[in-house]
Amino acid sequence: LDNDCDGRAEGCGLVGVLGAGEADYKLSGTDDATYFGRNMAVYDVDADGVRDVAAGGASASRNGEVRFALGPLEPGVTSLASTDAVITGEEGGDDFGTALAVIEDWDDDGLDELLVSAPRSTGLGGNLGRVYLIPAPASMPSSAAVLDLWVQGVDQWDHTGDTIVAAGDASGDGVSDLLVAGPHASVRSTYSGQVWLVEGPLTGAVSLEDVDQRVIGSYVQGRLGLAAAGVGDVDGDGFDDVLVSDDHRAGRVLVVPGPWTGTLGSEDLTTRLVGEQHGDAAGASVDRAGDLDGDGYVDLVVGAPDHAGAGEQSGAAYLALGPLSGEGLLADAA
Repeated sequence: LDNDCDGRAEGCGLVGVLGAGEADYKLSGTDDATYFGRNMAVYDVDADGVRDVAAGGASASRNGEVRFALGPLEPGVTSLASTDAVITGEEGGDDFGTALAVIEDWDDDGLDELLVSAPRSTGLGGNLGRVYLIPAPASMPSSAAVLDLWVQGVDQWDHTGDTIVAAGDASGDGVSDLLVAGPHASVRSTYSGQVWLVEGPLTGAVSLEDVDQRVIGSYVQGRLGLAAAGVGDVDGDGFDDVLVSDDHRAGRVLVVPGPWTGTLGSEDLTTRLVGEQHGDAAGASVDRAGDLDGDGYVDLVVGAPDHAGAGEQSGAAYLALGPLSGEGLLADAA
């Protein structure tokens, strides 16, 4: 969108400094400690040509829930307690709605779909985690218990689904894929983390135990998959790539190159960005920034919220210009 009316979509934005109280629209939470706004997605839920809002939040039983506000929204304040549709998690403690991702037409109905995680879902075993595909509103249920398209975690306490992102066509087969992370997975070391690539389309229930495309974390408490992003082609080879972060030392952002095949260890990912200082949590957030320098390559933004620059844990944000190759230091980023 050309938000500042300068005739360009890339790199444009709002002008000046605005307080949150000056926003034209506000969706307010439903009750104490429901934390709505921690995870949101915007897409055309009901195929009417107007984009809608999905917001994940907690509930008194910790089932978790996702509430849908269908556009066009009315200016001013709208309470999520009066939204158009609500889906709740299956059981208390599931934390349904922890992460949301919109993916391009994964069930072949011509519409984009929403995926919602419940990383503490018991599912077929204790706290394996589960990711659900949400159908179009015509068949939208009130509970996740009746959904039959889902991805199931592997081991207890993996927190599978703490992070989910649309990965583009990371497998190179022409269909959009989904990245699912279990940052507390302890395959090689305690809480070393693991991420999986689930190829689309999703046609039934899938266990991540049967998914071949994965990256296994290599370091104790590295928590691979703390953050991730599907960013397109960042290394300039023509294939969609995926970014995954871990908390090793200063924090790192690793490039999983496309087309993604087989099982890798995080040490196999040689294209990466490394944080400045031990404990920076570099990569706690990461995303594509478009082509900000106009060279035809995707650029990236990386957050390091614990970086001590202007003060203790004052944080830092970095712009890394593409294409990426080899190991880069965020200290050298633009």
